[in-house]
Amino acid sequence: MDLERRVEELETRYAFQEENIRQLDEVIQEYGRMIDMLRSENRELREQLAQRPEETPNKIEDEVPPHY
Repeated sequence: MDLERRVEELETRYAFQEENIRQLDEVIQEYGRMIDMLRSENRELREQLAQRPEETPNKIEDEVPPHY
């Protein structure tokens, strides 16, 4: 009987671990999609920045305030 109870406990733990692993896998996949999206946005922003004319100020310190 003691062995049977221990086996049942192990099976229960295993089931919970499997569910936790499944949930963690979903989170990791979502993070992967988010990273891919952010990389794509970053690439697009870098391309847009590279296409800016040279005379456009690149730093906020270089911009003239509106009251001038």
